[in-house]
Amino acid sequence: GVLDQVSTTTQFDSRFQEIVRQGTGAVPYYETEQHSVEADGDIVSDLKRYDSAHPGSPAYLLNETKTTTTGNGLKTTAATDVDGNGSFDFSATQQTVLESDGGTTVIKSREIAGGTLIDKSSVTTSGNGLVTVTRTDRDGIGGDDMTRTDTKVLNANGSETLTSVVRAKDGTELSS
Repeated sequence: GVLDQVSTTTQFDSRFQEIVRQGTGAVPYYETEQHSVEADGDIVSDLKRYDSAHPGSPAYLLNETKTTTTGNGLKTTAATDVDGNGSFDFSATQQTVLESDGGTTVIKSREIAGGTLIDKSSVTTSGNGLVTVTRTDRDGIGGDDMTRTDTKVLNANGSETLTSVVRAKDGTELSS
């Protein structure tokens, strides 16, 4: 839609910013986007969309997404209220763990309200980048439904050989 009004207000200490947008296109809307830096260094962004006939009125909230990123940037959680009733319906989290060998593990998960897991995956990359292990819990009941291990070998002639092995939950090799 076409935006006919956008205003930005920045508070005095630069730790808070609010952006207001109003759209008049095919689906008129009014939204506020607030960004703040918390005392612990976390960065919080809150996007709220309202019925355009009642801008900013909590009773006419259409949806909301609140995202929190830790001060070190290693974890981000986005919680979403899809129907504007004031309760977050689901959340998605991505966390990066720094491993002792210099590698990383990136864990992604989604949960519905109340903490019930929808799905989860993790990707661990070795410090030298030669081994990557991807684990997936597609149904959210725990355990890895599938594990894929990718191993890269650097050959003497400068070429690379990549081997991938995929295993089912019970350890059965599905491909190599």
